[in-house]
Amino acid sequence: MGVALVLVSVLLGARVVSAADRTAPVWAVTSTLAAGQPIRSSDLRVERVRLPAAAAAAYLPATSAPDGDWVALRTLGAGELVPRSAVGGARRLAARPLSLSLPSVPAGVVVGTQVDVWVTPAAEAGGPTGSSDAVDASTADPEQILQGVEVSAVSSGGSALAAQRTCEVQVVVPEERVADVIGALASGAAVTVVPVPGSAGAHPGGAS
Repeated sequence: MGVALVLVSVLLGARVVSAADRTAPVWAVTSTLAAGQPIRSSDLRVERVRLPAAAAAAYLPATSAPDGDWVALRTLGAGELVPRSAVGGARRLAARPLSLSLPSVPAGVVVGTQVDVWVTPAAEAGGPTGSSDAVDASTADPEQILQGVEVSAVSSGGSALAAQRTCEVQVVVPEERVADVIGALASGAAVTVVPVPGSAGAHPGGAS
């Protein structure tokens, strides 16, 4: 009887340890991916996690590979496990990326940062130069056209030898606001982006 009890205890202990060590392979992103960005194999790494079956089912299993149509439906932070709800086809995106030309990029603005977008109307030709009929852009009131949109790409354009150097900040714009933004840009309005404090990559007081 004593030997039997010892054997049963050993077997139960082994099963408990085995169950506690049971993990599932799921995908995690290697670097920050913005909403609308395609997801490739090089953007993913396998993480073995210990989660209840119901919780593990909410994440993309590493047994499935990107099928070429995967895009991030929201920003995914570096190292984040990939939820099934955050990945889908491009048709599921309710926003579109638009590029904004800026003289410089405010400090702390990186992929994943949320920004407010302001425009200042350009001078309107209403009369001869110096005439009171002309609108001075320097006195025009700036207008906020987008609030809390995500940055999906940042690049410094131009050349070191160019007379003027501009930077490009790509933001993800809700579909219903795309026409408004394009209209503002086409009018020649000056564009300013202001980082939202506390969003990814944004540092309060760091804007230039």
